[in-house]
Parts: sequence; C-alpha cells; structure tokens
Amino acid sequence: MYKTDKELLDALKQPFSANDLDWRVSYADANKEGKVFASMVAYIDARAVQNRLDEVCGTGGWWNQPPQYASAGNGVNQGITIKLPEQGEVTKWDGADQTDIEAVKGGLSGAFKRAAVLWGIGRYLYDIEQAYVTPKLEKPQDMDGWLRTPIKIGGRKTVYYIKKPTLPAKFLPKENVNVAD
Repeated sequence: MYKTDKELLDALKQPFSANDLDWRVSYADANKEGKVFASMVAYIDARAVQNRLDEVCGTGGWWNQPPQYASAGNGVNQGITIKLPEQGEVTKWDGADQTDIEAVKGGLSGAFKRAAVLWGIGRYLYDIEQAYVTPKLEKPQDMDGWLRTPIKIGGRKTVYYIKKPTLPAKFLPKENVNVAD
C-alpha cells in the first residue's frame, strides 16, 4: 500500500467523482414576481467517506471510535482512527448536533463526516462556490441529472425539480470526462 504518511494522506484528499457527490439547497427564496431561485452546495455522504477510507487504508486500516455524547445539549463527537505507515494509529475527532430528521443517526453521520474533513477527505468541497439554480415545479420527463427536493419559502414547503449543477474540472479526478471547464 502506502509507504509514507504523506502518500496515504494525499490519497485520502483526492477529489471524488461526480457520481459520489450530492447537492443540497443552502438557500432559497422568491422575487417579487414569485420566481423561485436557490443556491446549492456540493457534499458527500458518510458512505462515500467510508468507501474512501476502505480504498486508501484497507478495511482493517481505519475504524470509528465509540461516539461521545455531549454532557449538555444534543451534540455528539465522533473519532476516526487511521493506521499511518510511519506514525501508527492516530485519531481525529469532530462533533455535530443531532439533526431534525433521524436525530441520532444524523448527528453521528455529521460528526463522522466532519472528522473525515480533519483527515482531508472532501475538504476541497468547501472551496467550491455555491451554484445558483432555478427550481422548476414541472417534473422533467427524464429525471437523469435532476434532483427532486422540497424547498420552504414563506413558511410553505413545495417540491421542486432542480438540474444538478456541473462542477468545474479542477474539482474532479483527472480521469473524469464530460465535465465543465
């Protein structure tokens, strides 16, 4: 596998393929005429992080630490331990609050992904600018490349369809083709 810590850490930091990325609405509103607009951010889910750790470290070369729950509030801390070639076992921790949907699972997943960022996994996603999109009420005939997502505007939640943004090539692995420049 990897002979140095740097080689392993560099492998963890590699960009994810477009298929491994998801998008979520970070902000939405409507103008005076009622036209809805939104901004979206790219993210990875916990399974993408787990797959990256398995690919780079091997299934026995990393593990989660048992979660630590905050003494006050609804937060949870999650640690990821990796066997580095030179330093041996190192653990990095981060935390997150429980979420509105599947509170405990969401909090653990959030803390896990935040701990992964400390290892460099997906950290580059913070450098990607928000994508501005125009949600549509009409469902596309072909949903390939589209997201179905509820958006809350003025206290009312409505389901919209949004064309997935295209990432600039610099945020994708070199072997990807058909990406934006």
